[in-house]
Amino acid sequence: MANTKGYAIRQKIIDRCLQSERGYSIQEIMDKCNLELEERGLHVVTSKNTIRDDILEIQNTYFIDIETIRIGRNKRYRYKERDFSIYNAPLTEKDIANLQEILSTLSMFQGKQQFKWIDETNLRIQSSMSCHPQQNCHIVEFDDNPFLKGINYLTYLFDAIRLHHALELEYKSFNAMSAQHYVIHPYYLKQYNNRWFILAQTNEYSTLSIFALDRICSIKEAPVPYIHNTKSNFKQYFKDIIGVSKPWGVSVEEIRLWADKDLLPYIKTKPIHHSQVILEQDEEGGTIQISVIPNFELEQMLLSYGEGLKVIFPPSLEEKIRERIRKSLNNYDKFK
Repeated sequence: MANTKGYAIRQKIIDRCLQSERGYSIQEIMDKCNLELEERGLHVVTSKNTIRDDILEIQNTYFIDIETIRIGRNKRYRYKERDFSIYNAPLTEKDIANLQEILSTLSMFQGKQQFKWIDETNLRIQSSMSCHPQQNCHIVEFDDNPFLKGINYLTYLFDAIRLHHALELEYKSFNAMSAQHYVIHPYYLKQYNNRWFILAQTNEYSTLSIFALDRICSIKEAPVPYIHNTKSNFKQYFKDIIGVSKPWGVSVEEIRLWADKDLLPYIKTKPIHHSQVILEQDEEGGTIQISVIPNFELEQMLLSYGEGLKVIFPPSLEEKIRERIRKSLNNYDKFK
């Protein structure tokens, strides 16, 4: 309940009432809260116990004394400390612990010059309470490859996006004989399958270009004006694809797949795509449908499920997967 919009509004009104020298009764506080809630079209408070619980939550969270003033048979409440407000209170130990865990998660960037602020902020937080770095242990670990080639460019690119700097790139794709030179205007960093990619505008093409960080040979700031992103919404850009590549001029297709009874539970709990639906299911397995733009990453993902998955539709994708499986079998036969 403490994370709802209604609670946040009640907390703000209660804080304001408790700052008053006269103090306010539970009924008065409830009336003020309901007035604000009604104006915003939210559910009103119907029980005084809700307000009492809110006051107790403030008291326990911020370790503040709340006085009870008796006026005849009525009770009013106010902060004992006259100038106190929860909105100018120092961080609680719970707040600090949560921040430390967030900073700990961000520590994948530690040691990189552009992210020194993470270590510095962590030290400032630790100095504000009686604890040492050794007492704060990691309880979350993400899949990461610290030896990935090109990872050293990550923070440089991050800063270039943030500061709107154009860049000169020497880039050698896997199928190129030699490196090529590009001037890019970087917009977005994306991680997929443990690799990092930069999406950028280039001077050569009107559409977005994608560069894998592990194929960058060198990078430096370009002495040209930065072209700002005015076209791409990256949340929408990635909505209909698996991975990062978006074939030009290809539309979303309905892809139907069959998964056997052993694989189906895994695909149910870890969907291939957010559009995934189960069309039918029996004791042998089930038919799944996703709506995506077919690309190389989709093929790779489908092949990764091995014998547990079969493409049913469209025929063009079924034939592509079938041909790739044939080539794989030929490789096994070739090297017997």
